[in-house]
Amino acid sequence: MDATTNAGAEQRTQRQEDGNGFLAPVATPEGLDRVQMDQIDTGPVDFVIKCTAGLFSGRFIYVNRTKQGELFGSDKSSKDITMYIENASLSAKHTEIKYNDQTCQYFLRDFASSDGTWLRIRWNRSVEIAPGQEIKVGGTLVEIKEGPPIPPENEVAHWLAVHRLEHLAPQFNSKGVRSLQDLRAQSAHWADFVSELSAEEAATLNSAFAEIDKMWPVGEYPKHCLEFVIQPPRGSSSPPEKIASVSWRGGSFTLEPSDQAQDGGDDQKAPPAGDSIDGVIPAVGWNRCEWLRIGYSFGRYYMHLNEQSIESRQKAWVRLRANQRHWLQPHDMFQIGTLEFEVLRFNAAAYSEQGFRNTMEDEEIVVQDLATSNWRHCSFFGVYDGHGGRECVSFIRQRLHMNFVSSLHSRGGLDSSAQVHHDVYESLMHGFLETDRQFLSMARSQEGFHGGSGSAAVVVCIIGRWVWCANLGDSRALLSRGGHAVVLSVDHKPDREDEAKRIEAAGGFVSFRRVLGRLAVSRAFGDEEYKVVSDKSKSEPSDKSKSEPLVIAEPEIRYEQLVPQDEFLFMACDGLFDVFSSQEAIDFIHTRLAAMPSNEQDPQRAVQDIVHEAIHERRSRDNVTALLVTFKRAIASHR
Repeated sequence: MDATTNAGAEQRTQRQEDGNGFLAPVATPEGLDRVQMDQIDTGPVDFVIKCTAGLFSGRFIYVNRTKQGELFGSDKSSKDITMYIENASLSAKHTEIKYNDQTCQYFLRDFASSDGTWLRIRWNRSVEIAPGQEIKVGGTLVEIKEGPPIPPENEVAHWLAVHRLEHLAPQFNSKGVRSLQDLRAQSAHWADFVSELSAEEAATLNSAFAEIDKMWPVGEYPKHCLEFVIQPPRGSSSPPEKIASVSWRGGSFTLEPSDQAQDGGDDQKAPPAGDSIDGVIPAVGWNRCEWLRIGYSFGRYYMHLNEQSIESRQKAWVRLRANQRHWLQPHDMFQIGTLEFEVLRFNAAAYSEQGFRNTMEDEEIVVQDLATSNWRHCSFFGVYDGHGGRECVSFIRQRLHMNFVSSLHSRGGLDSSAQVHHDVYESLMHGFLETDRQFLSMARSQEGFHGGSGSAAVVVCIIGRWVWCANLGDSRALLSRGGHAVVLSVDHKPDREDEAKRIEAAGGFVSFRRVLGRLAVSRAFGDEEYKVVSDKSKSEPSDKSKSEPLVIAEPEIRYEQLVPQDEFLFMACDGLFDVFSSQEAIDFIHTRLAAMPSNEQDPQRAVQDIVHEAIHERRSRDNVTALLVTFKRAIASHR
């Protein structure tokens, strides 16, 4: 259990009730305990595998966590098969998923199948690669082979190149330091060895030398480059085409559409800043360029896509080696036969309807794996309710979670943090404020960009067992705890007593429950005209009303710790809560899920039902977006 469990229990007993349900406590820096990532409980680890293409598209299964694990195959007579699937081109025994209850990890393994187990290449998680594997990009197949050797007399030159210090190779050669063994022999007088270098070069080499036994473990590092070769189409007489060889320094490949038509024109072919391109892989059926990055770490080669692939729906795949164990993460996707599956930390779904409005200004986001930690899973969910146009809400959806992650990294990352809670709090706060600053800056600098649009937002970040909620405006997040609502956010309405006082102190007023009689929320992204207000009726140059915003982007942050009674997280915009109270929404979802068979309780059906109810039965006049995250395989009726 967490080091903070007792403190969390005390907070729950002191919690207030607001008529909508029990309120989660407000997070304040002084009230947060100092804990490290490995002190935080893992939280729910009941992975869901959802079929995204093939015969069972839309269906999902909870992975078997017994020692037997889950074995996919087409051999009906085998007692080992737990997922017998016919008519999907599977081998008799094709793919296995096993859970390690000591480390709370799931592992994917190919069972030496004939057609292979293919893992989607991601931008924010790397996958190990070695000779004998294949990469599939559209209709192009690339084989990974053992490339030219890295002889001992060239090892230091390659090692220096990893750290962008290859220009120092002659200096090392002149001192007889050419192999990694030679380099290790310098340990006793390493300080004298680097004393001739610049302070920056010495600092880089000191850090690199300190890590050499981890990065290049003796006798366990590859002494060869990787060679990438395009295989000719099946039935073709063309020879294989070598693209490039990549050494420890790593490299990049452009995945370029094989036809001429691609979105964005030539600018989409420009490589990411700082990357040198080693070759081009034609991508049949793709419509825009992406970049594949090859890297080296801890004695192995790895690869991942560039950050520009964040929102891409294009898919590149790597074939696992026979018996290779891949550590499954949420958001991983894999192909077996004609089936495609996505790995989910939580069974989650979102649904939106425009309703009676002329335009749709809502957005939502589901990020099951923020890839910010190797110790604990971190997930991010958001509902964004735009107003005055789509510019702001679209910007927020793209940038907010990225700014949150960037802030975590700037603090050294969660895994090395001695105060995880503080870093999460500060990063949420910074992420909101920085995203608003970026939007307003863009609005001021780009002609035709509408800075007057705005957006309310409610986001929930689940790190291990801890639930963090940050909100601006009147979208809302709720937990169902034994069927009772736990309120994770409180609406920022202009007539809320503390918000009205703040607005008036800044020189504004609230009329008809709106800021200046116009805007229905007191905190939001965007809304440029409310961020800096100059009151010309006041002549004093020091008057605060000339610089303080009426509408702010500082979020209110609350936090909770999941307990066994917690059943689901529900989030929605005010279009839903205009016609549902918090407890009514919990009751509605609870009833819908409990009516479904155990292990088949589909959040997609439940969330669609409540959105339909809000618009078509209860006649909400707004856009309605809702998001549902379930924590249990089955929710029982309380009746």
